Amino acid sequence: MRKTKRKDDKKNNLNDMREEILERETAHFRSIVESANDAIISTDRDNTIIFWNQAAKTMFGYSDADIVGKSINRI
Repeated sequence: MRKTKRKDDKKNNLNDMREEILERETAHFRSIVESANDAIISTDRDNTIIFWNQAAKTMFGYSDADIVGKSINRI
């Protein structure tokens, strides 16, 4: 019983560490994308825009509310 608890604790700690690293790396990536001077647009498999950065907003003139969830063909 005691070994199982220690094993579970180690798994939980490892999962917590992975989640923390992922959150940090995601925030870092997002800051790079948002500060880029080039338009960066992400779409899903159906070519629906799921994200775009500030440069894309400026270049194409659409707000997030106007374009996220719409087809890439719109731009």
